[in-house]
Amino acid sequence: MQREFSPGLYEILPSGKLAESWAAFEKAKPGFLEEKRPTCLELPALHRIMTSPFGHVQITEPVILESIMQDFYTLDRPDATDKFEELRQAASRKHANFDELRRMYKEICEADTDLTVDIQLSGGLRVLGTRRIHGYPEETVHVGNLSQWCTPEEEQAIQAGTQQYPPTAFYGLTVGLPEVYTLLCETYERRFAQAANLNERLKAEAFLVLTAAQLVHPFWDANGRALLAHIALTFEREGLGLPNYRGLEKFVNDMRSLSTGLLQYALQETQVPLISGENHFFIKLNPMFRTLYMQNLRATIEEVMDDDASDEIKVYSGAGALFMKHLLKKRGLVKMSNPEMKNVAELLDQVRRAQRE
Repeated sequence: MQREFSPGLYEILPSGKLAESWAAFEKAKPGFLEEKRPTCLELPALHRIMTSPFGHVQITEPVILESIMQDFYTLDRPDATDKFEELRQAASRKHANFDELRRMYKEICEADTDLTVDIQLSGGLRVLGTRRIHGYPEETVHVGNLSQWCTPEEEQAIQAGTQQYPPTAFYGLTVGLPEVYTLLCETYERRFAQAANLNERLKAEAFLVLTAAQLVHPFWDANGRALLAHIALTFEREGLGLPNYRGLEKFVNDMRSLSTGLLQYALQETQVPLISGENHFFIKLNPMFRTLYMQNLRATIEEVMDDDASDEIKVYSGAGALFMKHLLKKRGLVKMSNPEMKNVAELLDQVRRAQRE
């Protein structure tokens, strides 16, 4: 079984200052409760609040900046097929490795491309800025999130320095991200409004959180922090406000395991692969491969959000709802039936077993 290896290249915000994030949330909470905003606006606002303790964060690491600019110039271009042909002809005259090919590709694309860098690290979708390619309308360019996994064999090879390719990874959606994010929020709102009781409303909340966490991953970083704040805000609106935000680590880990399971199950069922081996190179250079991957990934995410999604997909939302209700029970805010407690115990056992593996 593959296990998570690292959160990927674009982890920008530190993981600390949780107490400060919750203090900022508590201060802003009355405003959120007084004015209910559409979810597509509320989530970025929560993200801005929860990341505010970090101040104005800038990307200064040269390796990350170089990779960002490389992607900004080259990925998801409307003229990608023509540019790739130019690269193919230039590469045929020399034996270039992957890094050299990427530099050549950037140089080819730079010639007729103007960029306006406007990186959104707090309170907005993962945006690089705008790009104007001569002869085409100006476009907003989204950066892809990257989550890496590896098998035990890959991990040993990495530690030994013999791993030829990067670890197995999930490359997140870039093309169509705003539309998919809007659809996710609207689907959540409809399901929440139609819910007849607390259990169904918690299931709608779990659907939002688990689908957003890794499949959509709307923000550059700190997605989990913003989604956890949304859960806390939903509890408040249900009259079940948490007395404090300490001791949430196990709940967060269990929900993260569910979101990881949902991601891997959805990709497997719809035959969108995790990227491994030479495909790491193809998804950065070959426009046909990248276009097909992004089209299939978007279809996969939309299938997960469909009301007629498979029962196996819906199981994840049901499990997430049970974990939320169990958290409320531990805080003395709700009661759970014996069958519910039995289901929670079985789910927790499955999750913890998966984490160990």
